[in-house]
Amino acid sequence: MSSRMTPIVVLLFLASTTARCDLFHDRSFPISGTNFFFQFEDEFLCFSNKMRIAEDITNVRSFGVNSRIVFKPVDGFDGFIKDENIEDSPYFNSESLKLPCYFNVVNSTNMLVISKNLSDAYTNAFAFLDSNTNLYLSVRPFIESLTAERLDILPSNDVWRIVYYEDVNPAVYALARDEIVRSLKKQQYGFPSALSFHQTLPGTNGFPHSATWMRVPCLNWSSFDHKFLISVFHAFWYDGMWRLYPTEW
Repeated sequence: MSSRMTPIVVLLFLASTTARCDLFHDRSFPISGTNFFFQFEDEFLCFSNKMRIAEDITNVRSFGVNSRIVFKPVDGFDGFIKDENIEDSPYFNSESLKLPCYFNVVNSTNMLVISKNLSDAYTNAFAFLDSNTNLYLSVRPFIESLTAERLDILPSNDVWRIVYYEDVNPAVYALARDEIVRSLKKQQYGFPSALSFHQTLPGTNGFPHSATWMRVPCLNWSSFDHKFLISVFHAFWYDGMWRLYPTEW
């Protein structure tokens, strides 16, 4: 009887181990030619949210991130990803949420660990974006409007639609069109994370109205560090459109 039960016990043990690991191989991202897959702490997270989280993190890491892999055990993990050119958390608007960096090696495969805290935050963000369809669908065309090719042909009377300066009327934007375009072209803009959106009360960054804001990742050359850095600009959703809020100019 004992010999008959042993294989069943082994199978149950393997199934339990796999569930706890909850490995997700449907999406990956490369660093230095090495693919990283995903390991979710929340074994009850639905497949669609796993896919959306994996796609979001893949999108984040595709925009100019300079990373290297460190195979060194730390805090119970097998290693971590060192990102050397990201500052001011351009993707996640929270001190408690960081771009995930710890990984485990499972069957010779690097698995980026997604904590339950992070996947819960993503789940809430997806619910917000799914209930604000126009806001979400407008992100891609807005970011694409900030590419150098689009800015070069931007009509003077449309400048006010993509940037915002306090107490400035559209006629002034038109007169300053060339200067504004030159300033915008000093950097490249990437697509935000699903966790980049937040809502604020009047007075944020001097903006007089309540609004939904997004953190727009911005890649620019740093003369001080002599390298490209990813920082953050803000854009806000107001009156049915996104507008960049250039607080640093």
